[in-house]
Amino acid sequence: MTVGIPLLQVRDLTVGFGGRPVVAGVSFDLGAGERVALVGASGSGKTLTTLALLGLLPADAVVTGSVRVGGTEVVGAAERELRPLRGPVTALVPQDPGTSLNPQVRVGRQVAAPLRRAGVRRSAAAARAAELLAEMRLPAGSGRRFSVQLSGGQRQRAALALALAAGPRLLVADEPTSALDATAQHGVLAVLGRATRERGAGLLLVTHDLAAAATTCDRVLVLAEGHLLADGPLREVLAGHAHPAVRALVEATAALSPPVLVGAR
Repeated sequence: MTVGIPLLQVRDLTVGFGGRPVVAGVSFDLGAGERVALVGASGSGKTLTTLALLGLLPADAVVTGSVRVGGTEVVGAAERELRPLRGPVTALVPQDPGTSLNPQVRVGRQVAAPLRRAGVRRSAAAARAAELLAEMRLPAGSGRRFSVQLSGGQRQRAALALALAAGPRLLVADEPTSALDATAQHGVLAVLGRATRERGAGLLLVTHDLAAAATTCDRVLVLAEGHLLADGPLREVLAGHAHPAVRALVEATAALSPPVLVGAR
């Protein structure tokens, strides 16, 4: 449970298209420093919920309810009101790092860019970018490379460094390991968990993978067909919830990673 004013407050969020609700009545809080997983199968409404939290829904989406990030209302806000949130308050780690990394610009320069926009001198920004890339466990000299010269796991960690550059209070990671092999997944999740923990930043990990949630997060939200079915400590939710959608997620994950969810069933 959150203490004090939550960093993220979602109240009765509903997202629809053409009169049909796709996300219906979702409510939850996320406090400063909390690491929370938003878990659901494909088509559960995870992506639309995430876009609504960041103010990135398409223009034809009909949105009701409230989303407050750092005290600022996102639903119905103009772009000029949302722009100051992006970077210092919220940052997104996308599923595909190619959407945030420019293949024609060296990685170090990209990571330094948010610092330069904040007024940090060029030399100091470059030094901080190198520190961030090292913190993400990237090989020495990665900042001088282009993203296409990095492996998939390395690109995702570079995207994480870019997201962390402005010191966000809330990091939203959207399926950050779904395109990676098991070894790279483990490395990215470990870095993600450690980086947010050490900074005291909140984390919302959006995933279909309960094993990833168990590795990184303290609390889980389970979404199915646009409805929030459960919210609580991961093992308690999974051990005590009888809804078929929750049980299906547990069984699918246990079949692939049985040691992760021992005691949860």
